[in-house]
Amino acid sequence: MKQLLAGIIILAILCHSMSFAVVFVSFKINQDYIAKTFCINRDNPESN
Repeated sequence: MKQLLAGIIILAILCHSMSFAVVFVSFKINQDYIAKTFCINRDNPESN
């Protein structure tokens, strides 16, 4: 029983730590779409 609980906890920790990587990879894959669709200043590149 303790081994099962330990495995579940380890799996939960790994999933939590991998969630940032999944979000980052998803952003990098869709970066062009996000820039074209959601950027407010895409027509004004001089402003920072």
